Amino acid sequence: MAKQQRNPQRLTPRDRVIAIVQSFDGASATPVLTHLKLEARKKRFGWYMDDHHGNGRIEINCKGRKGRSQELVAKNPAVYFVPSYHGKLGNIGIWLDVPGVDWDEVAEILLDAYGMVCPDVVLTRKRIPKRKAAPR
Repeated sequence: MAKQQRNPQRLTPRDRVIAIVQSFDGASATPVLTHLKLEARKKRFGWYMDDHHGNGRIEINCKGRKGRSQELVAKNPAVYFVPSYHGKLGNIGIWLDVPGVDWDEVAEILLDAYGMVCPDVVLTRKRIPKRKAAPR
């Protein structure tokens, strides 16, 4: 019997983040209560957070180069934000519970964050779920 594949449109934000992170060499998304710790080589490059401090939101907070979060917020303030505490260091905040999340861009941001903790690793993306264009 053929293995049934999941429809990328029906994946939860958590499942999508896990699939993206697991596509990076040596990276993992480890559960911590309702959150996920995003790491490679025992170095954390981000967090997936569900209801962080009771805010009722689903978000990612990950490493980024200084000023990148401000660029993303200016581009789309409904999806991106500057995280408390580490935002001034360059961390990027992404709301995953809003319409209009570009998962290809989320994958690129996470790949950049991964590259900040593993710059010498060949960055490969083996299993990042890609959106298919709708038929016309």
